[in-house]
Amino acid sequence: MTELSSQYYAPAGGLFRGPAWIRAVAVDPLTGRRAAKGRRGVLRHFDLANRGSVLAVQTEDLGRERAGGFEFAGRAKGAELRGCSLSYEEFLKGAARGRG
Repeated sequence: MTELSSQYYAPAGGLFRGPAWIRAVAVDPLTGRRAAKGRRGVLRHFDLANRGSVLAVQTEDLGRERAGGFEFAGRAKGAELRGCSLSYEEFLKGAARGRG
């Protein structure tokens, strides 16, 4: 995501984790409030390295907050596929055909 100054990394099938100055928060798409613990929501990223631009970026990506990171769960219904979600969707299609 080029809007962020920092990067997240995830081992295959693992949690996405970033440096200490970035946090992902799952929020309810209807209220904009933080989703209940363990509940899926749209991901909002707070990146302190973005001090020269914006502090937070809200995406149309779905995920759950987990201790030390977040779990990616695809794109919100009706959201245009972009960036990492393109690879994720291709992986899901391959898995559905028995090649994942």
